[in-house]
Amino acid sequence: GDDTFGGDSSAVRAELQEVVAVEGSQAAFAALRADGSVVTWGRFVPPMTMPAPTAPSLRRLTASSKAFAATTLEGHVSCWGDAEFGGDCSM
Repeated sequence: GDDTFGGDSSAVRAELQEVVAVEGSQAAFAALRADGSVVTWGRFVPPMTMPAPTAPSLRRLTASSKAFAATTLEGHVSCWGDAEFGGDCSM
């Protein structure tokens, strides 16, 4: 696919180990690893926020057209991406 829209994961290939889930937005991807960390790649243009949360306790991942959300083991939600599409959990 088009590398400007996530079609090329070579920049993060070494990090794509023990992946348990992958979600895609319009122009980016997020991979949830078995250790609860997230790897992202693709196109992130303002107002999309990056990077993904670094908390190693993430367990589920989902995407909207321009944002991502993940639940933690403790039941909290972490969000990133375009705030108008769900990328800001503080709203």
